[in-house]
Amino acid sequence: MKNLKKALLVPTAALALTAAMPVEEAQAARIPIVYNSGDDLFVAGDGAIPEPFAKEPVLAGAQAGYRCDVFGLFGAYLTISNCEPVAFRGDTYWNPPELAQAIATAHPEASMQIPFWKKHGRIVVGVLGLGLLGFGAFAQLSRRKAQGATA
Repeated sequence: MKNLKKALLVPTAALALTAAMPVEEAQAARIPIVYNSGDDLFVAGDGAIPEPFAKEPVLAGAQAGYRCDVFGLFGAYLTISNCEPVAFRGDTYWNPPELAQAIATAHPEASMQIPFWKKHGRIVVGVLGLGLLGFGAFAQLSRRKAQGATA
């Protein structure tokens, strides 16, 4: 029993001292990360509204395309998903079933016009992210080697 008390005394004392120490703010790197989430509209094909919907006054000046859920970093979309065919003008879109079916038939999802950076920028962001991680790991290893050489 005496040995058990001694064995528990040191960890208990260390825990009490740790809990009693003042808490300091974490000094994390303050790198601003700009992210995008929500939905975005993309023109599909030539953007022409299929007949007979092109003659409707409410769709005057609208384009055919897709509304997709997006998530990205620094303006480069990492994911583009849940795309649905719509007619849109600015930020307003219409997607009644008949119109959506006509747009999907006339302009397949593969014909979406996604800007280069939004579509392929994730590769650049990924390479830069991996490079930063590699640089951080290399700096940490160099620091440990330098400390080991001086000890």
